[in-house]
This record gives sequence, C-alpha cells and structure tokens, in this order.
Amino acid sequence: GKGHTGFMVEVDPNISPKQAARRRDFTINSIAYDPLTGEFIDHFGGEVDLRFGYLIATSKAFSEDPLRVLRGMQFAGRFNLIAVSSTLDLCKSLLSEYKDLSKDRVWGEWYKWATKSVKPSKGLNFLDQCGWLTLYPELEALKGVEQDSEYHPEGCVWTHSLHVVDAAVRICDREGITGYRRAVIVFAALCHDLGKPSRTDFIDGRWRSRGHEQSGVEPTKSFLDSIGCPKAITDQVIPLVERHLAHLSCGSSRSVRRLASAIAPATIEDLVLVIEADHSGRPPLGTKLPERAAKLLELAK
Repeated sequence: GKGHTGFMVEVDPNISPKQAARRRDFTINSIAYDPLTGEFIDHFGGEVDLRFGYLIATSKAFSEDPLRVLRGMQFAGRFNLIAVSSTLDLCKSLLSEYKDLSKDRVWGEWYKWATKSVKPSKGLNFLDQCGWLTLYPELEALKGVEQDSEYHPEGCVWTHSLHVVDAAVRICDREGITGYRRAVIVFAALCHDLGKPSRTDFIDGRWRSRGHEQSGVEPTKSFLDSIGCPKAITDQVIPLVERHLAHLSCGSSRSVRRLASAIAPATIEDLVLVIEADHSGRPPLGTKLPERAAKLLELAK
C-alpha cells in the first residue's frame, strides 16, 4: 500500500541477522553489534562505505518507505556522503509517493539536515541528483539563475546557495550554535535568495536582482510550509531573508533600533551571521565579515 505504514507486519523469531539487516535502508545502517563478543556484524559492507563516503541502499527493500529518500538527504549532509547511481535510481522510483508522507515526518528529516549536517550542500545535491528537488519548486527555480560574475564568480544562484548553507554550518560550529537557533540560521541561509528568480534581469550590462530580498518572503513561506516547518522557526527565518542586505543601509543607532524591531523575534546577531554566510558563499572571494555588517553588530551591542 501507500506510505510508510502501507504493509503488513509478520514477526519471524527465526530470521537471520543478515535477513534482518537486508531490510534496513542504507548499508551504513545495516551494521549490527554483538555486545557479548564485541563483534561488528557487517554483512553489506557498511563500514567500508562509510569510510569511503558512499551512500548505498542495502537492497530493493529500500522502496518500502519513501521517507528513506529524505533520510538519504540528511545522511549525505551529516556524513559527507555521495550516493551511487543504483541508489539514486531507487530514489527516483519513489518520487510519486512523496505526497503520501506526513509533514511531521518530512520535517523531521529536514530538521536533522539543518541541525546535524557538516556539509548540507551534499544533501541538497543528493535531492537534485535523484529528482526530488523538483518537489521543492522554490529551490529548483534557483538553478541557472545568472549573477554578476564580479560579485559572484562561483556561478548561478543555486551554486551560491550551496556554498552559503555550508558556510552557515561552519559559522554555527564556530559560535557553538545548535538546535532550533542553528535551524533558523541554516534555513535563512538556504532561503535568502529565493526572490532572485523573479527579480533577475540584465540591466546596463550586468545581471541585477533588485528587490529580491522582499520578493523572497513568499517563496520562503511556501517552501517552509511545504516541509512542515514550525511557526516558531518560520517567524524568525522570514525577517532574516527579507533584511539580509540591511547592513548596506543601516548606519546609525536609530536605524539599528528600527531594524531590531523589524526583524524580531530574530536578532541582529542572527542577521549578521546570515550576512556573513551569504558573503562567504562566493568562492574564491574572501570569507571575512563585511565591514558594514561588523559596524551594524557593533552599533547593536
């Protein structure tokens, strides 16, 4: 049947460890441990796959639960893994079953992606490679959107966004940010340029995206709602997206007070972290905090 509960369960007390392991999602999750002997039981080579950075479905039983594709997304991000082609094909075959997943389960995997990833871009690339990025049109729309090469030598908005989420994670690690606040920063980094597809034009010999900050609000709301994001996180991500260029025009104590009020319940400190991630997501350009953002933070303090 449909969804993760659409099958009958039959208990077999005589099933072998190998048969049981075959039903698990990925080889890295098919490793057992015998506490009496201290032995690892690894019938499907999960330890080697983990060491060499491969994400591989254990068997065709993978198809029993479409949520496993989103588990693949967050595992790729958490453990810096690349999926092999056979696993991507299994994921593609489950595309039509996404609609049967509850938002609670979808959000659970996206939250792990945001709060546990060491390389979140790997998870997003996994979604792209297996065709599941099309389920999130707000993200899919970023692909191929041009940017001015002087300010964005890294390429299109999608490529930029991948660099920005990785930078956001590095910054959160540096600052010791975990849990809900980390999710706010990472999702703001992911969504900060969702307004560019509708606002990008070639003007006076340059690619420009005037007003993309405000235009990013609705697609951000739409995307976060589609993955079941709690209101407490969405209410902080939205103003960070809408004001992620505020440091360019905020130079007095009075303007900082207005900005602090406008982005609440998010904070100026959160905003500056997103600005730093955005600025750092443009290799090979520098990764230092922009001078105006540093001044904004100083005025806020």
